[in-house]
Amino acid sequence: MHQLSEGDFVERLKLLDGTPTAVLENRELMDLMVPVLRADFQVIETYSYTDRAPLPIPISVFGGISDSTATREDLEAWSEMTSNSFSIHRFQGGHFFLNTNAFLVQQAVGKALMRMLGSAHRQGHC
Repeated sequence: MHQLSEGDFVERLKLLDGTPTAVLENRELMDLMVPVLRADFQVIETYSYTDRAPLPIPISVFGGISDSTATREDLEAWSEMTSNSFSIHRFQGGHFFLNTNAFLVQQAVGKALMRMLGSAHRQGHC
């Protein structure tokens, strides 16, 4: 996506449904945002994973139920990154589920942090 023409790049942004229409239609703002967004996509699209030992910490992942770019299988793959507990939290919506579920996500993050702190405390790490 980072190599698309500007017109095609903006069209793909529209399809992702995470950028407000008012922003997409503001030429001056898009002149500022497109290089930043394009750089973000370049990092994502050119990243090369290096195999490492799993982390000894809990991992919680969050995703949208109807997200076609980060599927349940994609989220489950994060379980390989920990030798500790792992949990998946899915919310109504697509890739930008956070936009419509902020409160529910905050609650889930809070609960995950409380579990993590409780576990660290029981193990004498606090």
